[in-house]
Amino acid sequence: MKPDKKIPDASGVYIMKSASGTILYIGKAKILKKRISSYFDKKHENGRIAKLVAKIKDIDWIITENETDALILENNLIKLHKPYYNIQLKDDKTYPYIKITVKDQFPGMYITRRYYDDGSVYFGPYTKAGAAQRLFNLLKRTFKIRTCNRKMPDRACLDYHINLCFAPCIGKIDEETYNISVKSAVEFLSGDITKSLSRLNGEMKRYISLMQFEKAAVIRDTIKSIQELRDHQHVMLQNDKSADFISLLSDGLNAVAGVFRLRNGAIVGKEIYHISNPLKEDMQTLTTHFILRYVNISFRFPPVIKIKRADNIPLINDSIASLKKNIHVRSLYGSKERAVMRMLEENIRFEIEKEKQHKQFRTSVTVKALKEALDLNFLPEYMACFDISHIYGNYSVGSAVVFHNGKPLKKRYRHFRIKSVEGINDFDMMNEVVSRYLSHKENRKIDLLVVDGGAIQLRKAKEAVKAKRLKIPVIALAKKLEEVYISEKDIISLPKTSPALKLLQQIRDEAHRFAISYNRLLRINDFRFLLEQINGIGKKRAMLLLTTFGSMEKIGKASLKELTAVQGINRKIAKEIKKLI
Repeated sequence: MKPDKKIPDASGVYIMKSASGTILYIGKAKILKKRISSYFDKKHENGRIAKLVAKIKDIDWIITENETDALILENNLIKLHKPYYNIQLKDDKTYPYIKITVKDQFPGMYITRRYYDDGSVYFGPYTKAGAAQRLFNLLKRTFKIRTCNRKMPDRACLDYHINLCFAPCIGKIDEETYNISVKSAVEFLSGDITKSLSRLNGEMKRYISLMQFEKAAVIRDTIKSIQELRDHQHVMLQNDKSADFISLLSDGLNAVAGVFRLRNGAIVGKEIYHISNPLKEDMQTLTTHFILRYVNISFRFPPVIKIKRADNIPLINDSIASLKKNIHVRSLYGSKERAVMRMLEENIRFEIEKEKQHKQFRTSVTVKALKEALDLNFLPEYMACFDISHIYGNYSVGSAVVFHNGKPLKKRYRHFRIKSVEGINDFDMMNEVVSRYLSHKENRKIDLLVVDGGAIQLRKAKEAVKAKRLKIPVIALAKKLEEVYISEKDIISLPKTSPALKLLQQIRDEAHRFAISYNRLLRINDFRFLLEQINGIGKKRAMLLLTTFGSMEKIGKASLKELTAVQGINRKIAKEIKKLI
């Protein structure tokens, strides 16, 4: 499509949609007309942007007063709709937090994944559940805050007997002393370690002066535990420095963000966030989006966030101020801050490399498992899978998908419209699709050929391979019992938990999805053409009818009232639809 000439010369947010109305991408612009036109005025070197542009069938926009408002609105809309082509912070709703119910008489401490405006204080998010649990256990040992249900029990639990709780439930500690420990835990999680120790020392001396030695001993033990924790911290900056250091590094279609939390000059936490970046946006855009998302999901901020020098820091600060957050983004200053950032980026690189190795390990395990399960004398690095889809013999199509080392290799995907087979005959269709795919030399790099079906599909696929004078092993995976056909008589059943079976199911399901999507596209195009023959219905209204009702059959069964409820369909057009269908 070409952009509408009426696009305004104003700042705002643009929303790109597919033919079915699905939101593909949401962006912000200082000048909407200039930004939207740029997608269509030039040839894009980035293949993913070219694919996005090819799918765009409609563009909406929302005008804002300035670029700052546009950035905030863009961030909110992306979080709401999660468009495929936008930058996404992975699993931002599932991060754990540590919650302390400070409004209770005897506050409790819990790990939670949900935030409620209930007067409690929250700390996090923690990107690793294991790390959150370890910190939680450390807090239990140090501050001995109860972790039982909101309503306290009437007897002490195991935590009291193993010295992990003060047991306020049975009166083993008074409210004042207990809440001193709670306040210390809050200060510790906030990073105010020096302040916490100073206040605790004051409280201990006060209890000693009042000759309340048991209470003084409780606080003394807490001080000792905090000092031991502090001694293990590595002080990086001057004692009064508290800031979150943030940096991002790209890894192709993904990026990794790292955060160091420094409080009073000590690193008190490190978090790693994984971000999808489908359009390979630049680092400045990635950093802007991440910071805005980060300030929305985190609690207990320091007054400063430190990042590398960037041109758009004023825009980020204006956006954060509009969110009513008392935080300022600043660029690095001085050699010590640069040293902290270098250490953070080293942690991020390690995380990227670790993730790569983990994926390679998972892939090698599944491919090796398949080799052993099928008793092959080679690793099936390149696997191709074929499937057939049709509607009672109509709109018959075939699909071919390829996996390399257990992962989709989409540049070698192909789909076919069946040419030589009439009616319902999945077997000969399979022969045609395999034969046509292997007719091209670039498609013959296959270690294992898989077909969706049973013995007859297997035989037809083998005939196609033999006709091309190729020696490619062929197997079939039957859906009903998930049995693997090596030959028409040699059938094996793999355990449901087998990595080999899971890999075969994954490639089979991908071939099925690819075939059905092509079948659906052909039907939609044909149905749309039929609807367009009606006076008053164009491409847009035809697509709107199909996406509203789902099929021509349902459009035909719809009442005049239901048809006229569709935007742009009046009673006259609705009657014409009823006559045609």
